Amino acid sequence: MLSRRVWMWSFGAGAACLPAMAQSPEAVLRREAAHRERLRIDRFAQQATAGPFRVGAMFLGRTAIANARNVFVRNHLVVELLVEPLHSDGIVLNLGLVQLRVNGEKDPRMPQTPELVSYYIRSSQDAHRPRLEASAGIGNAGVVLDTGSQRRARFPGDPRTPPPRPHPKPSEQQTTQTQQDSLDADAELVTNYAFRGGPVHGPTVGFLYYPFDLDLRKIRNLELLVFADGETKPPAVLRLR
Repeated sequence: MLSRRVWMWSFGAGAACLPAMAQSPEAVLRREAAHRERLRIDRFAQQATAGPFRVGAMFLGRTAIANARNVFVRNHLVVELLVEPLHSDGIVLNLGLVQLRVNGEKDPRMPQTPELVSYYIRSSQDAHRPRLEASAGIGNAGVVLDTGSQRRARFPGDPRTPPPRPHPKPSEQQTTQTQQDSLDADAELVTNYAFRGGPVHGPTVGFLYYPFDLDLRKIRNLELLVFADGETKPPAVLRLR
């Protein structure tokens, strides 16, 4: 069993999502089969050789897909990357040299750390949700943007002061907890299936997350630049769109 877990950790970030001992044998076999499928470079329409390794890449929009779960990654572009060293001694991959160029921009984008992307997902449940409140008082007939903070009275009996908000009902609390549990699961997938830089000794696959807060329809062309020897030589270019 130990050798199986070592294999899972060595050949891809995604296999580390759950310890093998915590799953049924059937679930372990399904997970390993799915992971072996992900390690096939022929899955990727876009491939290139960058120095001592081959690379395959696929643009997934804003969605990370793994373990039969789709995770929406807000304000980021998701690229699935597979790296396959050409020599048995492996390589050391600096993810800062795997850059994404959108619409031919001069300064390509660096991948965001998965921990930061995970934090954004977890904290989205607590983000303020602006609400529009109409007021009918004299001199206050406009629309007020309420960010969730309780307005304080300016003087005793101020008619503009709203009544205290009621405490959430148990059913609402349960719904909120369920939503947060789902976000936590999404955040864990984003982290566990991310591509990690550093030593690579065999075929390795994972997701990269690039910041992008515009509409996807604004993307005319998309290129992944993979520098094999620093930035002193031209990169391998994979045209993702």
